[in-house]
Amino acid sequence: DSVDPSDLRREWEEWLRAFELVLELKNIESQHDKLVFMLARGGRGLQRIYYNLRPVASEIYPEPVKIPRLPKEIPEYDNAVKRLSSFFIGKRNERVELEVFRSLKQTADETFNQFILKLRTQAARCDFQDREEREILQQVTMGAKDERVRDKGLENMMNLDELTNYAINREILAKQKGKQNNFGAEHGVSTISYVKQEKSSGGSAKFYGGGSTMRNRRTNIECERCGSWKHRKDSRDCYARNARCNNCGVRG
Repeated sequence: DSVDPSDLRREWEEWLRAFELVLELKNIESQHDKLVFMLARGGRGLQRIYYNLRPVASEIYPEPVKIPRLPKEIPEYDNAVKRLSSFFIGKRNERVELEVFRSLKQTADETFNQFILKLRTQAARCDFQDREEREILQQVTMGAKDERVRDKGLENMMNLDELTNYAINREILAKQKGKQNNFGAEHGVSTISYVKQEKSSGGSAKFYGGGSTMRNRRTNIECERCGSWKHRKDSRDCYARNARCNNCGVRG
């Protein structure tokens, strides 16, 4: 029921890979036992397909031997896999697969790791061989939803692994900033009340009361270089006074 009928080739390849892992785990070596186990595990749907398929040209049937020699084992399982693969996979249309690969883009609710996995899955069908990493990097540059990730790809200064780490780190930072903003919106900002006393010429005291947020008071004296609220931007105590800006490249 979970099989996608529009992509039988991928469904068959993934199912066969998982099944052969089970064979190795159970240590089943006989060709006949493998075939029986595959048909039993595949259910009536797979059985119906297998028993109604004709043999393919690549199947192997050993020649009979003279008695008293033992006959060679017929590769029943290998032949069945070839027959079923011919049915599910069919003839590959490389142009269609390449067109699908070129059209892949990262969706709004998709993480970068999910996007990379989607690209690698489709790239395996395009037979890029030693060009696969370069082709995936090119598609990341065209299809990533983060503009900065696309720009980094266009700079051609990072390989695929480096660009992947950069994109994942940006996702983590964005999530952390979102959590902080949500926390501030839910709980508000603490208010500080203050009282200012001035002495009039007649000796009486005048009081002025009011409230101001800690965030506003800090913003007024925040250092634009290092972000500290303990000193102003023209202070000599700022450790970033002679540092180079990561965004514009200007020193100081």
